[in-house]
Amino acid sequence: MLDKDKVEELYVNGANAKEIAVELETNFENVKKCITRNFKHLKEKHVENSREHIIQKIMELCKDGYISVEIADKIGLEPSTVRNYTSVYCKEIRRKQGENAISDRKILLGKIEMLYSKGYTLTEIASELFISVSSTRNYVKENFSHLEELHERKHRERIDIRRVLKKIWSQTGNNEISTRSLVLLNIQSYDMIKGRLVFNTQRGALPSDMPAIY
Repeated sequence: MLDKDKVEELYVNGANAKEIAVELETNFENVKKCITRNFKHLKEKHVENSREHIIQKIMELCKDGYISVEIADKIGLEPSTVRNYTSVYCKEIRRKQGENAISDRKILLGKIEMLYSKGYTLTEIASELFISVSSTRNYVKENFSHLEELHERKHRERIDIRRVLKKIWSQTGNNEISTRSLVLLNIQSYDMIKGRLVFNTQRGALPSDMPAIY
């Protein structure tokens, strides 16, 4: 029997009928009928979360000069997810931006400071901004040495978060789409505190379907 709750959850999260059928290992036509009969009112939310819509938003923000971390904050995705999209769909945009990356030193330094303060490594920063690692190292040394302690703390937090997510993934299995998926998609809204992921309400109100602690 088709699980309507699962269909609704997947549909709202942007999956189309074919993807839902594959995920639930069921008949495509049954899924299609279920969506038509029960979830027409959710179409707007489905479109907002669809892959095509997300890619379009990412490309628009990329054209405006935003880097992956900034885009992730704006649309509520994990930076690595955005980075995967930009590497495929924004190559030409990024190439042109890379050619002019150092043309505005003030903007460049601002982005380096933001990423360094979030715990990104020099290699990650260089890749994100299309500059060399040696240039990144020099910029950090000359301008942000006072942020080294903050950088190290945030870098350790990022490592801890990766470990927790890996543990969650191994425990729940990669075929489950539930609270774990919501946390993964909104990981930038969580802080690591005593081995637990805690939602940071300073970044916005806690959505009703998101856990405060995970």
